[in-house]
Amino acid sequence: MDFRGAAAKPTGKPTPSLAPSPAVVAQAEARRAQRRRGALSQTQRAQTFFGGIAAIAAALVTSILHTLAAHKLRFFAWLGVGCVASAALVWLSLRFLPIFPIEHVEAPATDHLSSQDIAQLAHIEQGTTLFNIDEAAIEARVKKSPWVARVQFQRTFPNTLTLQVTESRIDCVVSIGTSTTAWYMSEGGTWIEPVTLPSDDSISLKEKVMQKAKELGAIAICDLPDTVQPAAASAATDETIAIIQEYRHKFSSEFLDDVVAFSAPTPESCALTLSSGVEVSLGRPSQIAEKERIIRALIAKHPGKLTYINVRTVQKPSYRMVNSENLQPGTGV
Repeated sequence: MDFRGAAAKPTGKPTPSLAPSPAVVAQAEARRAQRRRGALSQTQRAQTFFGGIAAIAAALVTSILHTLAAHKLRFFAWLGVGCVASAALVWLSLRFLPIFPIEHVEAPATDHLSSQDIAQLAHIEQGTTLFNIDEAAIEARVKKSPWVARVQFQRTFPNTLTLQVTESRIDCVVSIGTSTTAWYMSEGGTWIEPVTLPSDDSISLKEKVMQKAKELGAIAICDLPDTVQPAAASAATDETIAIIQEYRHKFSSEFLDDVVAFSAPTPESCALTLSSGVEVSLGRPSQIAEKERIIRALIAKHPGKLTYINVRTVQKPSYRMVNSENLQPGTGV
């Protein structure tokens, strides 16, 4: 029997509606919108990156064409174009496709950070590959720990990323006011963390700070005003600290090797202590090279006899000698 022309006969029963409910439609539309946003973001990234590649490739191709056309070697010119285009496509594929996903993150422990600490700070998101990791963003996250100076990245194919952390070096041990808690400061002028000093009443607070600094191969900074408010991983920006750092940057390295401590209760009263125990009143950071010259000249003229030198005013330096309570005028020579 031929059914090709037969028409469907009504059964008399109502046909159930196949239209989705409004809630289902709304959910589907939300999923489509989310996919469009994700696709747009990925497309924008690809367009931005490809634009840079294209610009470089165009400049390279133009140079090749001009050079080879001058020698009537257009075949090799177009061959070069093909090679550049192929290289760009390969890089784009590696950059934006889920190739070589990171499945293992290795982070050797440091003196103050465990492997788990570093991995948690890095927070490598699932789906990140060895080719699309954002090193700058990862390093910024790891540097939230004040102990981190820099981070190096090593890729081991097919799926391992190693984070090598270099710790901040303690440059200064800093005491504020009469507090028995000092702070470590890094070479970059960043507060690291507080440290409790020994509770030994037989020595002064300044001596405790200098002892701790000596143990660490650092320099002591004492008697800072209570207005200094350290916070881990933040920059040390107080004026008194800036004055001390200016002296440190402008003194000669040979002279600094003999300095064991600085102090600055106020910006006008900055001073230093030499390894011999001589106290030197510096004042504000002006004519620093001349102040150093006068200090060295006075020490050379009175070896082992000085206890105090004042070079706040280089035109009128003064000094105090052993077993003498009177300040002597210096010659400045």
